[in-house]
Amino acid sequence: MSETPMTPERLAEVRDLLRYESSIAFYSHRAKESVLLLVAEAEDAARLRARVAELEAAPTKVFRASHDSIVMGLYTTAAEARKHCETEMRREYDKSTKVSLWWREDEDTVDQPEDGEQELYVHATPAGMSPGRTWNSGYMVTPLEVASEYDEEADE
Repeated sequence: MSETPMTPERLAEVRDLLRYESSIAFYSHRAKESVLLLVAEAEDAARLRARVAELEAAPTKVFRASHDSIVMGLYTTAAEARKHCETEMRREYDKSTKVSLWWREDEDTVDQPEDGEQELYVHATPAGMSPGRTWNSGYMVTPLEVASEYDEEADE
């Protein structure tokens, strides 16, 4: 006897049959409720399996926010890593200083946004001074691939 896989659609069919089909005889109402509970648990398990498969298929890239060689954090999006760097940079100045920030990406990856390393540049003009100055802040966002297993040959 071949077993039919219990897809979410198939489980829904079984649940509906049990709820509405009066020709199915059960020893007691309690037995029917137990079967319905098992079907509900199987539906939950099917949803969880689908979610796990979705998460396993997700990209395995993280973005490292750093200042000079100090790692500040790892993020699942470049935007959040940049936000962390920008917040830290702005804390270095008082409110009267005009601060402009912008990101410069590795030139080899300009056609593929967020695939390369990004550097934060600053232009700061203290109140009452002109013209201010521009420099590389030392804050960086670096994309990193996360390996799911160790590759011995990759070390060579």
